[in-house]
Amino acid sequence: MKTNLIVFAIAISLLCSCATPRYLPAAENIPSSQYGANIKVYRFKAQAIIQGELIAVDSNKIIVRSDATKICREIPKSEIQRYLVRYAEGYHYGWTIPTYALATISHGFLLVITMPLNIVVTSIITGNAENEFTYKQKHLPYEQLNMFARFPQGIPPNIKLEDIK
Repeated sequence: MKTNLIVFAIAISLLCSCATPRYLPAAENIPSSQYGANIKVYRFKAQAIIQGELIAVDSNKIIVRSDATKICREIPKSEIQRYLVRYAEGYHYGWTIPTYALATISHGFLLVITMPLNIVVTSIITGNAENEFTYKQKHLPYEQLNMFARFPQGIPPNIKLEDIK
C-alpha cells in the first residue's frame, strides 16, 4: 500500500509540473519583458487550437506567433471561440508533492489518512501556483488583450509578419 501511494505521489508531481514557454518572464521580470504573453486560442472552425506568443490585437483580428510552426498567424475575431492568456511563468512547487507525502511516514498508523490528504492538498496548491498568472476569457475581455501583446499599439508599418522572430 505504501509503495502504491509513493508511486502515485511521484506521478502526480510529474503531471503537475508543466513547462511554460521560454519567452514568458518570471513574475519579477514582467515589466521589462520584450515578448508578448502566451495565448491559447480555441477556434470555431475545424476545432483547431492555436497556441503561441500574442503579437498584436486589433478590433477585427489577433496575430499569434505559433509555438509549433514559428509562423505568425492572423485569427479573425469571428473565429475565436475562447482563449486563455498566460503572461508569466507560474511558480513550480511540484517537488512538494512527493516530499511532503514521504514526510508522512513519520505519522505511523495515521499515514493511511494523512498521506492521501497531504497528496491532495499539495496537488491543489501546486496546480493553483502553476496557473497563477493565467487569465481566461471571462476575466480578460477581447478589448483588453492588447495589454499582453508584444506590440500593444499594433504592428509598426515597417515590420512584416515574416520578420517577427
